[in-house]
Amino acid sequence: MEALQPLNDALKRRGIRGRIVAVKDRLFLRGTFATVDSARKDRRIALGLPAQQGQLLEAENRVVALAAIIATTGIVPAELPWDAPALEVAATRVAGITVADAVSQLERDFWEGKVRTSTAQRTWDRLKAETDRLPQAATLTMDLLVATANNTEDGSRTRLESCKVLKRLAKLVGITGTDRLDALRTPYEPEVRDVPGSDAVAALVEQVIDHPTWGWCTWTLAIRVPPCRSVQSSPCG
Repeated sequence: MEALQPLNDALKRRGIRGRIVAVKDRLFLRGTFATVDSARKDRRIALGLPAQQGQLLEAENRVVALAAIIATTGIVPAELPWDAPALEVAATRVAGITVADAVSQLERDFWEGKVRTSTAQRTWDRLKAETDRLPQAATLTMDLLVATANNTEDGSRTRLESCKVLKRLAKLVGITGTDRLDALRTPYEPEVRDVPGSDAVAALVEQVIDHPTWGWCTWTLAIRVPPCRSVQSSPCG
């Protein structure tokens, strides 16, 4: 499948070893891994999905989840996450979940159904920047979330964004008490910008007016009229 190349490139950028391959109309993760009863060797791990375009996002989610387990334990688990009983998986979502695991869930939830455009990537990067404030190896609790949000400046946009993202993370993994984050969201008012006066603008124009590239456009912005049309004394001639 040609569509696997962008997916594998995305996995590589995440630092995930291995590649997703299609074999006999099924998807596999191929790479060098160890198991509980076998040393490291090249192997294919079944992702439990058909090799179809509509399954690629789920394939990526499964590889990311598996990579997190391998990074922690050093081996491929005997029972793959997607083969575990549904109730058992649901139970582990809340009880003792680490920040890193919760953020992985947030990432999968964010990308589900989305195309990886540059705009979407920038949005995710902003979310990730807020979760990076949390100690990744710690157990995720509401006390930790509140302490992290409270460590930002009161009344700032940073505080507002931190509370929004951390609340989203808490709700995703089933941690209650998000009203405590709401209580920290004080009104945000942008700072008043110090707009330069006409004397300062005139001094700037005088400094750059003879510049072959920036002179005319700086002059145009300063007088707020189209160049060479409404003002006969235009430096454009």
